Amino acid sequence: MNNLGAISLTQAKVWFHANNLFLNENKTQRIIFSTSNDLTVSTKLLGILIESSLNWKKHIEYVSLKLDRITYLIRNLRYILPLSNLIQIYFSLFESHIRYGLFLWGNCTKIDIILKQQKAILRIFNNSNARESCRPLFKKYGVLTVINLYILDVILYVAKNVSVYNNRCNIHSYNTRNNCNLEVPFCR
Repeated sequence: MNNLGAISLTQAKVWFHANNLFLNENKTQRIIFSTSNDLTVSTKLLGILIESSLNWKKHIEYVSLKLDRITYLIRNLRYILPLSNLIQIYFSLFESHIRYGLFLWGNCTKIDIILKQQKAILRIFNNSNARESCRPLFKKYGVLTVINLYILDVILYVAKNVSVYNNRCNIHSYNTRNNCNLEVPFCR
């Protein structure tokens, strides 16, 4: 551990002790965020893999592995269970893994991996081949794509926390047609 990490750990110990909390050093992990891809370290926090390079590649792989197992399960159960039960399994197992933390990682570039797995499940439901379009299947089974789920989560978050955001009319006094819209904060 370098000097900066030791200082940070010492400060954390002092804060925890001052607030009557216990810091378990055996379970404590340290991560330094950097946009350079020299050394990528990842740590799991509440079931979400966070990488030091600030991308979500390992988390997508982690979720994808879980979804592969569920796809295998559904593929084998389609001969035993009716379609309604398979759809219930999809929403309870498959989509719940997608939804967990989607607000954080849903805007990453590797999201198409999850979308392909969704399409594979829908083709299993419909007993279709890999070349058929899945667009009508999403509508038929009432399934939102992972991208649509992300958009829904963001809209619900903003609606729930609308008081946190500024309106454009609070920033400038010009009478424009969009002055009552929310001001989107800049992020990189």
